Amino acid sequence: MTPPTTSRPLAYDIAPAATLEWPRLARLLAAAAVIGAIIGSVG
Repeated sequence: MTPPTTSRPLAYDIAPAATLEWPRLARLLAAAAVIGAIIGSVG
């Protein structure tokens, strides 16, 4: 992996990865919330 150059902000490297990871994290959080609600209502 090449180090980021000073002419290019680091955000340009982070933004594509963030846009790919956020939907996966959102689904994970939604699943955890549903499971937590089910466990809370049963227990």
